[in-house]
Amino acid sequence: MVCVLFHEPNTAPPVRLCRALGNKGIRIRTCTDQYTALSALCANSKRPGISLNILVLAEPTRLCDAAELVQLAEVYAPGSVCWMFSETPHEQIREVRPSDLETWRSTASGGGESRSAHASPSLRIAPEMTAPKQKESGRNDPAGDPVRTDTGTEEPGSILTDDELSMLLADDSGEHERNGGHG
Repeated sequence: MVCVLFHEPNTAPPVRLCRALGNKGIRIRTCTDQYTALSALCANSKRPGISLNILVLAEPTRLCDAAELVQLAEVYAPGSVCWMFSETPHEQIREVRPSDLETWRSTASGGGESRSAHASPSLRIAPEMTAPKQKESGRNDPAGDPVRTDTGTEEPGSILTDDELSMLLADDSGEHERNGGHG
């Protein structure tokens, strides 16, 4: 598994997130601009032997063009999954949902204060493009379905649930201590 971790420029990537991913055997490449993040994600999708290609957006409301990056990942890195990490109100990692994309777009178009002060130019691949249409799931889920970049004809099952993603970030040291230091 490989993870492209896109985080805000002039800030360190989230230490606990990096440690948790590393402890699970996930290789991490950190990026502070959307161009590098997209190129790394695309390169990973072409590399043989990678079982899961992950894009993690750290504090996506502070990132420039997070929604556009996810949209381009759907087109140029098929099969990859998009997660988001937020430290507030409590640490959380989960899959990106369509409702998240709408929120980020509205924040960006309104010139929201949460965007980075060092925002780079808007990410565009010429000519102007639109994302592939998503299938109607038929479910009445107000949060929406997780965003996936799979291009198969059937809608895939969830790779990881929100609970599994939370367990991925769980600190293993507490369990280690409860077992008297034995695995």
